[in-house]
Amino acid sequence: MPNADRGSSRNIGDGEAIGELALEEPETDRWEIEPWWLDAVIQVLGASEDDRDPRVYLPGRLGRVALHRRPESGRAWVHARWRKEDDRVYGDLRAYDEE
Repeated sequence: MPNADRGSSRNIGDGEAIGELALEEPETDRWEIEPWWLDAVIQVLGASEDDRDPRVYLPGRLGRVALHRRPESGRAWVHARWRKEDDRVYGDLRAYDEE
């Protein structure tokens, strides 16, 4: 089974991170988006933790997924951030391919 090279993630502060991901062997005939690639995108959220907050947040569900088109390449940039509203915490992820 192919896997996603986690690449690198960097915390840019204030609950945000940028990550670069690569898919070693895209399976364009099998998936709209490979599950392990989606997992790697979610992993960038862990790098976006706010150092001032001692709690650890884990995604509990996906509220919305919008796929505008299948990634054209095996590489993507991911922007992850935690957003707090009242007593709830949301993780926002946006992934962009090289195209």
